[in-house]
Amino acid sequence: MKKLDQRIKDVATCYLERRGFEIIERDWEAPEGDGGFDIIAMEGDTLVFAKANGRDAKSTGFGFTDASFERETDEAHALQYMSLHADDFPECPIRFDSIAITVISEDRAVIRHYVNCMSTYDLKEE
Repeated sequence: MKKLDQRIKDVATCYLERRGFEIIERDWEAPEGDGGFDIIAMEGDTLVFAKANGRDAKSTGFGFTDASFERETDEAHALQYMSLHADDFPECPIRFDSIAITVISEDRAVIRHYVNCMSTYDLKEE
């Protein structure tokens, strides 16, 4: 399982790099050790906190895993990261992305990128 988890993170990192993201850190753990982010990257002037999750289609069937964010915990971790790196990212917008990956074969994967997956907005009926 650990090998698959590492492979998922590698695929997600490669995916983001090919789309012009600058990878800042991988496998960042919060100082208290209660979680963190798989990938921290820059897209333009935006700091992106990303989690990668996935499955192997051979053993679990086809389909994507859901976005895996917990709002309060992950916002707290993002604030911790930013406080530790305050000089590196002044007045920088942030967002949370999730990358869901289904591994099809040794050299194939299907990727779903949830951009800004923790955003909220008000839908008003007209």
